[in-house]
Amino acid sequence: MKCRFGWALPVAVGIALGSVAGVCEKTNAVAAPRAEQKAEESSVIGELREIKDQLKELNGMFRSGRAKVVVVINPGG
Repeated sequence: MKCRFGWALPVAVGIALGSVAGVCEKTNAVAAPRAEQKAEESSVIGELREIKDQLKELNGMFRSGRAKVVVVINPGG
């Protein structure tokens, strides 16, 4: 019976060490300062609003038929 479960001890030790290492890695993380995080979030939100407005404009152009597609077959030569 000892040979049958001989693999269990190394596996259990590996799992224990892996979980301890994972917890230590997570607790050592430094959070970004709140002011910087707020500024970054507002910047991203502003950019997303600009993209939304541009998409609305393009959608309107495509629906109205004012948009034209130009295909360039040989741009480099």
